[in-house]
Amino acid sequence: MDLAELQSKRVAVAGFGVENKALAHFLVDNGAIITVLDQNPDASIPDEYESILGPHAFDAADTFDVVFRSPGVKPGLFPEATVFSSATQLFLSHFRDQTVAVTGSKGKGTTCTLLHKMLMSAGLDAKLVGNIGESAIGIWGDISSETIIVYEISSFQLIDIDVSPHWAVSLMIVPEHLDWHADMEEYIEAKSHISCNQKTGDISIYFKGHELSKRVAYRGEGDKLAFGDKTTAHIRENSVYYGETKIIDIEAVGLLGHHNLQNVCAALTAFWVIASEKGQTQAEIVPAARGAIASFTGLEHRLELVGKSGDIRFYNDSQATTPLAALAAIDAFPDQKICLIAGGSDKGADIAEFARDLALRPQVKYIQIIGATGPDLARELEQEGFSNFKVYGHGDFSQLLPESMEALSGSGVVLLSPGFASFGLFDNYKQRGTLFKQAAKACASTEQ
Repeated sequence: MDLAELQSKRVAVAGFGVENKALAHFLVDNGAIITVLDQNPDASIPDEYESILGPHAFDAADTFDVVFRSPGVKPGLFPEATVFSSATQLFLSHFRDQTVAVTGSKGKGTTCTLLHKMLMSAGLDAKLVGNIGESAIGIWGDISSETIIVYEISSFQLIDIDVSPHWAVSLMIVPEHLDWHADMEEYIEAKSHISCNQKTGDISIYFKGHELSKRVAYRGEGDKLAFGDKTTAHIRENSVYYGETKIIDIEAVGLLGHHNLQNVCAALTAFWVIASEKGQTQAEIVPAARGAIASFTGLEHRLELVGKSGDIRFYNDSQATTPLAALAAIDAFPDQKICLIAGGSDKGADIAEFARDLALRPQVKYIQIIGATGPDLARELEQEGFSNFKVYGHGDFSQLLPESMEALSGSGVVLLSPGFASFGLFDNYKQRGTLFKQAAKACASTEQ
């Protein structure tokens, strides 16, 4: 729907979180008269907006011409006849030809940030938006015809859009957010919207050898390109290559862990395609990619080194909210003793499988278990014959970390990589990670 059309429509925004607050302001600036719908009866709504609040706020959503759904609000909460849009839908409707969107269960933020750095290093005008960057709506006025928008995009944003970006990147897809989605099929279907409305001449990039990533990528008519293939970005001879061109040795890569090499290959493949489309030569592309890959050491709360005490290092990987992400973090330290801090709120993960995988990793010497999944994880670990753990009824890292250090006997890694969401003990993964960092710095020596 065009912005001008909204001026004559009955418009509502459903949910008044960060994204919809920015959207509401944008819509009003463009002449729309909006009503805020929010199930929180105590939501603070500016006087300039009409509002319907409380548990039944969405009941009359189908009486509006269009409802802009906040990403965290499930479409199933609304009457069947509700006409949806969203900030993502509106943005892509105007800028899809300039947008490269990245989705996947994990690695979106890292891949997007690295891709953005590559584009900027190559002298291209690029903007980073989504959870990891600015609000897409917020940069609307700063976009020129030459701007490339790098959009980190989740299943919550994709589930009901009907426009796909010119360049789509699908990373690894594994069970995630099954506390929000009805089932795995709905989750995959939502992810597929990143490509299903692509047309001939668009590009859909996916992870070679990963069936769900390929399934998501192949839904539309865009040209398909697999990262990890010998013709694109891949790993061989302990180096990162693009086709037959060596880019960088693995030991010079700034990111830690084998799983991050997948993200490097995804970002490099997308960058090569975009830069080539913008007329850049290999002589320009290679040094820009190499420099970005070498200098980028990661994001906050993603395998972030936050302190050291003697030969013990503290790593904050609070963003690891699935078992697979936690296992990838553990595998980044194959030759070091690990005290793992794991557990949290359940998002539908297979706890028994997680326990089996933990028990099979000899570098995991001790596990400190926190959160609502604690008793179940402890029981499953015992079933696997792993007994070197302790269950805590709190998430006070200032109490946990001295015990972590004692368990490592002077050397190793204290790793917060929970494998579960943070809710219950913490507001979100960022708060969990920040509190861990504060406790780690209190334990750490001044040597970094």
